[in-house]
Amino acid sequence: MRLLFNTCALAIGYLSRCRQAQALSSVNPGDIQGVEVQRSKLVNNPHSPYCFVASSITSLDPSSNFLATQVWPSARFASFEVKNHVIPGWTVCEFGCGPGMPSLTAASCGCSVLATDLDEFALELVRKAAEEQNLNVNTCRFDLIADSEDEEKRAILAIHERLGAKVDLVIFSDVFENFDVATGTAQLTKYFLDQGSRVWTFAQSDRAQRDGYIRKLNELLGLKGSDALSFTDAPYNVKEYLWLCDLDETKVVYG
Repeated sequence: MRLLFNTCALAIGYLSRCRQAQALSSVNPGDIQGVEVQRSKLVNNPHSPYCFVASSITSLDPSSNFLATQVWPSARFASFEVKNHVIPGWTVCEFGCGPGMPSLTAASCGCSVLATDLDEFALELVRKAAEEQNLNVNTCRFDLIADSEDEEKRAILAIHERLGAKVDLVIFSDVFENFDVATGTAQLTKYFLDQGSRVWTFAQSDRAQRDGYIRKLNELLGLKGSDALSFTDAPYNVKEYLWLCDLDETKVVYG
C-alpha cells in the first residue's frame, strides 16, 4: 500500500511539473541576447499588449540594470491610463522606459512611439516585443542626466528627428533614481510643456527624489506658495497638459 501511495504521489508530482512547464512555455519566448525572458501582459487576454521581462538577474550582463528589465507598478498603472486616454495618431515619447509597457500599450492604440532608456538591453527588450506584435515603436538611448546644455539639446533634437516637431505626449513613470535624474526630468518636463506637449508623470509617494523633481519643476516654472504644483491622486483631466499622478500601489491592476 505504501509503495502504491508513493507511486501515485510521484505521478501526481510529475503531472504537476508538466503542467507548470506547459504554462511557462506558453509565456516564455526563449531568450534575448542569451538572457531568458518572459512575456508580461497588461491584462490576461489574447489581445493584450505585452512586453518582455528578464526572468532572472543571473543571466544578465553585469553592465545591464536588472531594474530596467522589470515592469514596476507605476508602469502598469501608466499603461492602463494610456489605454484609456490616448488618441490614435498621437506621437508619444516615454523616458526611462525599461521594458516599455506604456510605450507598447500606446503603440497598440495606434500611436507613433519613441521609447528611450539609458540601458541598451532594456531597449532591446522593447524592440523585440514591438517586432513580435507588429507595433510602431522606435527606440533611442537617452540619459536623463545631461552633462552639458549642448548635450541635452542634441539628445532632444534626436527625439524630434524621430517623432517630428510636435510630441503629443511625454511619459515618465518612477524614473527618480537620484537627485540628478530628478533634476533632468524636471528640465525635460518644462521643455516639453513649453513645446505644447502633454506630460504625464507617475510616481509613488515613497520615492524620495520625487520631492526633488517637484521642487525643481516649481522653480523652473516660477511657481511658489499656493500656486506651487504637487503630486495628486486626482484622475486625469483632459484640459490639463501636466498630470502629476500620485500612484497608490495597492490600486494597481495585475492581469
